[in-house]
Amino acid sequence: MAYNCFNYDKKENAIKIMDWAISMYPDDSNLFDSMGEFQNSIGNKEQANKYYEQGLKIIEAQKTLLQENIYQDKTNWFKSKIAETK
Repeated sequence: MAYNCFNYDKKENAIKIMDWAISMYPDDSNLFDSMGEFQNSIGNKEQANKYYEQGLKIIEAQKTLLQENIYQDKTNWFKSKIAETK
């Protein structure tokens, strides 16, 4: 739903939906990735960076639950996004 709002230029609604989703599922790194993407797309690199950093922290905390290749892929993804938004 958030992506539909975002793609139909209802960016504020998309961000509100993502805020709600993050409040409901604070350990879901994908939500932080999506929120970072939204923030980056509207030119808010500082906020995007904060969401990407939080997503990376979640992945690092879940390392023992993930297959090594998935852990590495997700870690590399967040690190590349963090570098883009600095």
